[in-house]
Amino acid sequence: MATPNVNTKIWLALRARVASLALTPALPVIWPGQNKDLPSVRCIEVVNMVNRPDRRFIGSNDPHDRMGILQIGLLSLFADSEHAETTTREIAGDIADHFVVDMPLRYQDVDVRVYEAPEVGTSLKDEARSRIVTPVSIRWRTFA
Repeated sequence: MATPNVNTKIWLALRARVASLALTPALPVIWPGQNKDLPSVRCIEVVNMVNRPDRRFIGSNDPHDRMGILQIGLLSLFADSEHAETTTREIAGDIADHFVVDMPLRYQDVDVRVYEAPEVGTSLKDEARSRIVTPVSIRWRTFA
């Protein structure tokens, strides 16, 4: 790979943190751009939603304020268990806890920071995939 640009560096900093996630049991990860069959067990799906950069300074080479939301969807099978929602929320909470506020996520010369506590969202039925998706939203920011 050639020298990565700032957008790639941001993604690689975020990706490294996701890759270091140690859940018990370990869950398969579906990364952006992967088109593969969903496993028959729980898994996580990663999406990075990027906002448009904001120019805060006058200089041509000055950094831009870049923000986005790293969304990690916990995909679970439809379950009859009365404890399914509790188990799913616990795992989603563990994912959220892995992204500590103000922890620098670094790739080369770019530092990305989680700027507020990650949010565990409402679980939603995904009828098309026979799954329940519980999103964890991690808001990130960098000046680069």
